[in-house]
Amino acid sequence: MRSGELARAGGVHVETLRYYERRGLLPAPPRRGSGYREYPAEALQRLQTIKQAQTLGLTLNRRAEVACGDMVQDRRSRRQVGHLVPAARLTGPHAV
Repeated sequence: MRSGELARAGGVHVETLRYYERRGLLPAPPRRGSGYREYPAEALQRLQTIKQAQTLGLTLNRRAEVACGDMVQDRRSRRQVGHLVPAARLTGPHAV
């Protein structure tokens, strides 16, 4: 999906995507022949993880750690980032 599509789906501005790329929160996507960025489907999930971490009050650096931890699918690695989230927020649908 292109930048505008991802931004709309994730509820952010296109410039936010570019900022997250520069900060390393989102990997730089490949570009089409026309030069447009072409994000894989996983980018939306990663963006949602970053936004969820923001709602928990995490700093941008901590959100990057959570987003990177989210890429690892085994439970032990997810628990390793659990210390980044206050204990009171470890319940519910967005629990780490």
